[in-house]
Amino acid sequence: MKALSLLCIAVWLFCGSPSSSSAQGTPGVSFGGFGAVNFNLHSAAFQALRGIPTGPPVDNAYFGNATGIGFSVGGLVDVPFSEMLAVQLRVGYATHGAQLLAREPIRIAFLNAAGTGVTFVDGTFERRLTSKLSTIGIEPLLTIMPFQSMRALKFYTGLRIGITAAKSFDQNENIIDPNNPDAVFNNNGITRNPQSGDIPDAVSLNLAPVLGVGYDLRLGSLVVTPEVMFSLSLTQVAQNLASPNGSSSWKYNTLRGGISLRYAPEIDGAPKEKPEPPSNQQTTTATVASNTDTTGTRSDPKPNENAAPNLQHTPPMFSNSAVNPASTLSASIAAFSVDENGTENPLVQIKVEQYFAQQMYPLMNYIFYDQGSSELPEKYRRVTANDTANFDEQKFYNVNMLKVYYDALNVIGKRLKLFPKTKISLVGCNNNVGTEVGNIPLSFRRANEIKQYWMDVWGVDSSRISMRARNLPEKPTTSRDSLGIEENRRVEFYSDSWDIMKPVLVNDTIGIPTTPLIRFKMNTKADNGVERSKIAVNQGQKSLKEFNIPGKPDSTLDWSPVIDWETATDQSAVPRTEEDMKFSFEVFDTKGERVNPIGSIPVEQITVSKKREAGIKDKEVAIFRLILFDFNSPAVGPVNATICKQFVLPKLKPGTKVQVVGFTDKLGNPDVNMRLSGGRAKSVADFLKWSDASWKGVGGTKPIYPNDTPEGRIYSRSVEVRCEIPAGTQ
Repeated sequence: MKALSLLCIAVWLFCGSPSSSSAQGTPGVSFGGFGAVNFNLHSAAFQALRGIPTGPPVDNAYFGNATGIGFSVGGLVDVPFSEMLAVQLRVGYATHGAQLLAREPIRIAFLNAAGTGVTFVDGTFERRLTSKLSTIGIEPLLTIMPFQSMRALKFYTGLRIGITAAKSFDQNENIIDPNNPDAVFNNNGITRNPQSGDIPDAVSLNLAPVLGVGYDLRLGSLVVTPEVMFSLSLTQVAQNLASPNGSSSWKYNTLRGGISLRYAPEIDGAPKEKPEPPSNQQTTTATVASNTDTTGTRSDPKPNENAAPNLQHTPPMFSNSAVNPASTLSASIAAFSVDENGTENPLVQIKVEQYFAQQMYPLMNYIFYDQGSSELPEKYRRVTANDTANFDEQKFYNVNMLKVYYDALNVIGKRLKLFPKTKISLVGCNNNVGTEVGNIPLSFRRANEIKQYWMDVWGVDSSRISMRARNLPEKPTTSRDSLGIEENRRVEFYSDSWDIMKPVLVNDTIGIPTTPLIRFKMNTKADNGVERSKIAVNQGQKSLKEFNIPGKPDSTLDWSPVIDWETATDQSAVPRTEEDMKFSFEVFDTKGERVNPIGSIPVEQITVSKKREAGIKDKEVAIFRLILFDFNSPAVGPVNATICKQFVLPKLKPGTKVQVVGFTDKLGNPDVNMRLSGGRAKSVADFLKWSDASWKGVGGTKPIYPNDTPEGRIYSRSVEVRCEIPAGTQ
């Protein structure tokens, strides 16, 4: 009972803690069972069991090494802690029996054929000890998946603690030589002295370190793992074994081969992020936008100079809906500018300064697919054959990087048409999970769809496009993680021609807000809890930005979310005219009631022509983005080195200021991301060797693209080189 209690506590400890991580995207606890055939390897050196009578032994008649066949069966619980490590607890029943033999030479006497005399011959006498051993064991195992490209291959190490369940034996003595029917014992038989019962002084506890290897095969929600394990016993089968010299031993080791079966539904899709907690920053001044209730009545509360630090306020009462007249809902929104030191000030005006600019957009050579599908997702823009003549990569004006990326198939198609002697290769991949396990035909169909698009729309000859198909990519993202799974469903394209794979370079005019970060602070009062909410930023009829905010998970009345908008890195969302920029906070409660407070900010455009008229010395801005870094490495790498030599270094004229900023996605350890982004930024700055250059890493604290898509995460793992070049510099 004590052992059973300890087992229950162990299972509770293993299963209880990681359940929360499952909700965040880490695979959760899984349960199952195992079965195996045991090859029992007995290592023995003794003459007799204590108190078990035998014939008169000689000094060299020892029970020696032996083998036997048994089985193991039981249940297991598997607790993953990362894509590389898991803990597995097994409880099971195993048999360890084998037949041990001891032989000794003897003189055998028997009557001759005539019956007239006794004949003596040299013979061999054998004792046969058949052990019937079994244990109920507990196995805590550490599971290690060390190879990123082959996460299905796992290694086990741990300890088996076995409690003896059966410990009986059968023993007899036999004449095996000579093979003569007249050569018998005194009982007129060739077998004598049968003994059976429990093994005397049997040890009740068996300890054995365990090593093993397995390979996961997923079948839908089930994981089948063929595995081989070896346990090396540290304890004896029995004590006080008889031996003339006092040295005796009897142990058994076990080599077992079998399978384990676990119920572990695959994770498909990114985990939902929790709403950000309310800001605890003290705010002494705030501009609270007017509130609009469900009937359209406007209310303009005045700022409260004694407001609480987290922007709590007491909103005015709103009319109830006809469905539930007892419910109430109110909300407010305020906008702040945040400088490089993190200081907040009420946002009273937005200034946008215009510059002549050159922007470089690197082409990521991956096209991502949905689970189990070979159909190109709608986010990738396709054109008709009639539209190809008008397609021009130089027309990507004032767009963010993802806009260019979603046109990548057309950029490459246009270049293949312009350079008819170049070739390109496609590599179709799958994530090797669920329905995609070993699905090479799916990988091929994905690559073939892109090939057909270039052939049908862009007129590329099929001989210029080679294809291969495989399971995981050659350099996969860690696939035990649900987000890593998404990044492995892709087609990769490669070309030896720089004309095909070079970045997109666009000459443009850009507007840079003097407020690089705008912070929206909201406050709601919802008796029924918030179901969903959204911030919308508009200028005239143009939508500049939207932020969808998850609903509050409970029915707490007051909620104060905070949203940061990185305006400096989002060219597509920069205001283009001097019309006021409006922002709104639309909130729905769980009963369907709605409020929509609205705020307004004046915009000033400082154009190139205004600066010329005012005699202001202007500058040109060049922005270069680098993404092709090796995993977890700060090194610049050959492709980024080529980009720096061809594009960045020629822009460095006297008086040029260079700022290098490293970014990562929001996944993983924030400290590691911060060091990695800083290391990459420093490596690029060191490569440029420019006297007036600064660098910094911001990690994933300021993601420049949405992290809920594979392309957004990969483009977030970047370094941005911003050059400010005095106008007229030669």
